Amino acid sequence: MSKSNYEYECSRAELLGLDKPEEIEFESPKFDSEELACETEQIGRVSGGLDGLNAVLDSTKKTLTRYESFNRKLGKLFHYKSKSQRKAEAEANFTSEENIPSKTEQSQSTLSSTSSGLGQSSLNFEEYQKQNDKLDSLLCKAERAELSLNRNNKLIKKLVKK
Repeated sequence: MSKSNYEYECSRAELLGLDKPEEIEFESPKFDSEELACETEQIGRVSGGLDGLNAVLDSTKKTLTRYESFNRKLGKLFHYKSKSQRKAEAEANFTSEENIPSKTEQSQSTLSSTSSGLGQSSLNFEEYQKQNDKLDSLLCKAERAELSLNRNNKLIKKLVKK
């Protein structure tokens, strides 16, 4: 916060008969650029890990789908089914498939800066804004991984019951 906010709070406290707030509360926090770089690197590693997890889950889904298809074909060889039963199964399988988008949209948020125009604080603000966007992306990737994992688990349970 700025000096004017501190002065406003002091005058407000005097009018209400309260203790004056400490000036430290209204100082803008000092950000360490090394700490920002370290956090950015860690976010990048987590993002890469989630990308890898999503790739593994996608390949697992493809493998399970192929396995299910193979089992279905093998079952047709051993068991003769009427045309009406096969038609009903095909319709049921078509409606039960789920589609998860391969890419998630990232929402861009704009924040208004109340800094006093210092070069370092504006750079730090931009860095934090970038990190916030990266964290939003990580959350989307984690949600996608969770949905894929749940879908694969349901498919595995369905295959095991057969």
